[in-house]
Amino acid sequence: MTRSESNARPCPPAAVSPTGVTHVRHRHDTHFTVVGNHLALHPTLSAVAIGLAVRIQALADGAHVSIRALSMQLPETEYRIARALKELEEAGYLERRRERVPGQRIVTRTTYYEHPGARSEPGTQPVPAPRSPEPAGGKPPAAPPQEPPPDEPPPDFPPPDDPLPDEPPPAPRPQPVDTPDPAPEPSPSASPES
Repeated sequence: MTRSESNARPCPPAAVSPTGVTHVRHRHDTHFTVVGNHLALHPTLSAVAIGLAVRIQALADGAHVSIRALSMQLPETEYRIARALKELEEAGYLERRRERVPGQRIVTRTTYYEHPGARSEPGTQPVPAPRSPEPAGGKPPAAPPQEPPPDEPPPDFPPPDDPLPDEPPPAPRPQPVDTPDPAPEPSPSASPES
């Protein structure tokens, strides 16, 4: 690599704060996911929701993204994952629909939108924006999204209108215990002589 590339806005050298972050950049040629700044710098999504969105965006089409499946892959609790998925739904990044399939089973269809304002139907290729030519050896175009297989496990998340599960109560804190003052020790006095 002969030059540095970044999608972050460069600061003029005089404006760089000595206490601000310094980026050490690396050009990823394989195993990477492009994340828009509209998500990375979203003003209202929690850090858990942003991280979960990046995780979902990096998964292959057809991967299971139920609360249970995600909680088995991540250190977050099911409650925090459910809350983050709800945030992503409200922001338009995620859509979850319950559908009945042959055999009277109900499955969940999950659609993740990389950019909520530019929605297209799953299975269709979105119209690409005009781009500058890519360098040789660039990342190949992403495959169009596909419907998840109908044999996915039953849903384990609350329907959109249901409240989130109750967060477990915090562990009780130890309470101070009143202890009686110790009895005064007898003062050393002259001991009887024998």
